[in-house]
Amino acid sequence: MENQLLKIEIYAHRAWRRDKLIGSIDRESGNVFKKRRGPDQRIGHIDFGSGKIYRRHLGRDDHVGWVEKESGHIYHQRIGRDKYIGWVTEEGELYQHVPLGRDVYLGRVTNTASFVYGGAAYLLFFDQSV
Repeated sequence: MENQLLKIEIYAHRAWRRDKLIGSIDRESGNVFKKRRGPDQRIGHIDFGSGKIYRRHLGRDDHVGWVEKESGHIYHQRIGRDKYIGWVTEEGELYQHVPLGRDVYLGRVTNTASFVYGGAAYLLFFDQSV
């Protein structure tokens, strides 16, 4: 039971069907895992102090974006000015920002106590530009 509280689950929204479990985050280490048959695959990690998110790439971790810890706004790391791509609610719901349109619900994270967990889920599972 205690081990379950340390794990944050990531679900992708599927219209007209039950949301699909696609990954998890270890609350203590900040490691992010992709759900698969057999052992889950580590795909990145969170730096809790700065709110930065890192993707595992060719044996090293690359900075892909960050989360405003007060508002839940999610930014994609770019050369020059970082791009606002979405947001996470206090309940862990993830939304993609659509300029001049209605933001799109992508999925959710469970057992979250910080916007950073939702930002990691968005950047590592839902952001197509990473």
